[in-house]
Amino acid sequence: MQDPWEGEFVLKKEGSSYSGTLDDVFEGTFGDKIDDVEVSGDRVKFKRYGRFGIQQWEGTLKEQGGRLTITDGRWTKGGESGTFSAEKKK
Repeated sequence: MQDPWEGEFVLKKEGSSYSGTLDDVFEGTFGDKIDDVEVSGDRVKFKRYGRFGIQQWEGTLKEQGGRLTITDGRWTKGGESGTFSAEKKK
């Protein structure tokens, strides 16, 4: 079953650090803070600080057809988890 998550997140790089926001259309949450971002090789990890608590997100960064993507993404919070994928918009 595909998770019902749909939304958009923005990561910004400032110097050597990253931060951003996440909007989750399914949950109706907008502007959740993304912080504690780690990029190592082709892996990305970050935390989402939102209305429903803190979630850990991670996945593999790939460039496919000239577009940056996150594949095999997984989020976790306590005993809950789900999958996600992402693609950089133009």
